[in-house]
Amino acid sequence: MSCISVASTLVPVSPTFDRFTDFASGRYFGVAVIRRLDRIGASGVVLAKRIVMRRIYAVVVVVAFAATSEACAKRNQPVAQPSPPTVTEAPPPPPPLPASVAEPVVPSDASLTDEESFARKSLEELNAERPLGHAFFDYDSATLRAQDLSILQVNAAWLTKWPSTQITIEGHCDSRGSAEYNLALGERRAVAVRSYLASLGVSGDRLTTVSKGKEQPFCYEENENCWQQNRRGHFIITAK
Repeated sequence: MSCISVASTLVPVSPTFDRFTDFASGRYFGVAVIRRLDRIGASGVVLAKRIVMRRIYAVVVVVAFAATSEACAKRNQPVAQPSPPTVTEAPPPPPPLPASVAEPVVPSDASLTDEESFARKSLEELNAERPLGHAFFDYDSATLRAQDLSILQVNAAWLTKWPSTQITIEGHCDSRGSAEYNLALGERRAVAVRSYLASLGVSGDRLTTVSKGKEQPFCYEENENCWQQNRRGHFIITAK
């Protein structure tokens, strides 16, 4: 049922109250009513009661009509539809990381055999390790001392273990004496060391001798302790 049909059922059609302006203007109230009561006498009381009841009924009808109209207006208003939820797209996943390339495992020195470790070393590294001991000499002498023979024996064992190696034996002297004399003395000392190693089974082809005289001292102080360090047979590995 529409809102207009509801309102029409509440307000009956009446010849007396066919216009709403009669109620709004107060035509049946005040002076007009009193004058009518004076004219009609006792019957006017009855008429006044009817007028009042009709006015009360009219007020109720108007209020009901207004409430019905407001309800209909609210009903006919469009209902705001809720906006669809905003869907946030998830960012694309990052690209997969490239597969790591396994680095070759380099074996440590502890896991290498003696031959593998020796093959990896350069001549500089071998000479820095000083696997060959020095042979020292007394003043103005080219004779090997007893305490130095054991050092040369250890050297011969090392040269036998590594038969591909070659060495140079340098003969050194202290600063006393002339340069020519010390060059000759240094040569005799280098030859003495070479001969002893050869007697222990080291091939002479692997041994080279050279004299340094007093030109390349290891110690520069002028005392016996320093001179003793300079009177020596010095080893240098030249091939492996």
